[in-house]
Amino acid sequence: MNRTFARIVGGAAVTGVGLLAAFTSSASADDPRASADDPRWATGVVDAEGGLIAHIAPSVHAQDTYGFPDGEQMTLNCMTKGTSVEGDSEWYLVAAEGEAKWVSARYVNIVGEEPEYCGSDVTQSVTLADDAQSYQGPTTSDEPRRAFPAGSGQEAVCHVTTAPGANEKWVATLEDGWIPASALTSIDGVPYCQQ
Repeated sequence: MNRTFARIVGGAAVTGVGLLAAFTSSASADDPRASADDPRWATGVVDAEGGLIAHIAPSVHAQDTYGFPDGEQMTLNCMTKGTSVEGDSEWYLVAAEGEAKWVSARYVNIVGEEPEYCGSDVTQSVTLADDAQSYQGPTTSDEPRRAFPAGSGQEAVCHVTTAPGANEKWVATLEDGWIPASALTSIDGVPYCQQ
């Protein structure tokens, strides 16, 4: 399930394929996502001297949620675009209990197949209630992309929450990066980002 995001990176040097996402462990025992052994999920190994910090969203500016030691093997739910780390804007969502654990692909070696891109095959049309800026990742500290006037339409892929227990949500758009959900008229029907 590859989706091209030629415009998500705008004038930046990074281009590629991708969708945006986050993950919570809310699948039931009857749900095929409930098992980290799901053959659709990929395996990665941390390649970061001193370890790798996971974040609650795919951004180095998002809150830290966990630390993985160098050499640790992890199950990856899906991948997306986010903050560029040493030229690599791919992020992996680690399949784990608790808060979302996003790690930069720059420090993970994939064993076998890469994970699928996060999100649904169907987008949800959304409208900006206010003027808004899109960003490379889901924080205002990420690189700005484009400004949009109120009333503009976007195709939303999914959303993430950027703080534990908070209602601060960001929406991944099909073409223009991340937009704060607070700038949209509604995100009803826009799923939480996961595979």
